[in-house]
Amino acid sequence: MTRASLLRGASLGLGAAAGVVALLHPAAGYVADGSPSGFVLAGVVVAVMFGRFARTTGPRYAGLLIATALLLPTACTLLVLHLLRTVGAIPFPVDPVSALVSVGAAVALASLWFVPGPLRPRSDARIPVPEWVPLVGVAASLVYPALKVLWALGVDIAAPPDTVGVVDATFFATVAISLAAAPALAVATRWWSRPAPAWARPAALVGGFLLVALGASGLWAVARDPAGAATGLLVYGGWLVWGSAVLATAGRLSPENGTASVGRARSPRHHETETREERTT
Repeated sequence: MTRASLLRGASLGLGAAAGVVALLHPAAGYVADGSPSGFVLAGVVVAVMFGRFARTTGPRYAGLLIATALLLPTACTLLVLHLLRTVGAIPFPVDPVSALVSVGAAVALASLWFVPGPLRPRSDARIPVPEWVPLVGVAASLVYPALKVLWALGVDIAAPPDTVGVVDATFFATVAISLAAAPALAVATRWWSRPAPAWARPAALVGGFLLVALGASGLWAVARDPAGAATGLLVYGGWLVWGSAVLATAGRLSPENGTASVGRARSPRHHETETREERTT
């Protein structure tokens, strides 16, 4: 057994243990609002099953994405909340058991992406993404700042209580951060058929995962308390769509294969090589 397989097995075992604890531990309210308790264990089970039985690239990537979606709310959103509570940025006590569960989920998720294994994507893998995908992502990301502007102008469209006509620091921060999506469109089109810088793909992956995690956790909280469903769907749904579009675009930003156009089919030689690799795995 190789060192990579031992490390991967230990990491997934830690994630499974964290998933069992999450099911048994009476977590604090903010933990339950951020992620269902069974997601961590379900994510590890999906990773193990697809890693063991999936024989071709497509099902393996599907298993990786399903496991990632299940682990993200705990491994990303809740981990960030625990860290903010630990440093005192959020004035609520830390749930140490839930914090350890988040760490275990994060370790399991990191092992799926960075430790060599059946589900780990190739560094030069490309996804033929349609040109409208980043456009939809950017449009979704601008929904919330557009609503914030309307609320500041006194227009009540799905506005939470006490937000209409209010212009404060939160308003400026939200709009400023969300408008960062506009340059993202220029970046995506600039590198669409050109080699991307080495930092572009990792940055897109981290940002996309963070957006997807926040969107999924927010939608789960809306489902538990549908009082503000209209606003929650627009905000967190927009983040989920934006993050998904960023991740799809990241699959296209490959320094090794960046010179190929999106619509261009792969060469027969490349197809034969990939088929041969799938048969031998």
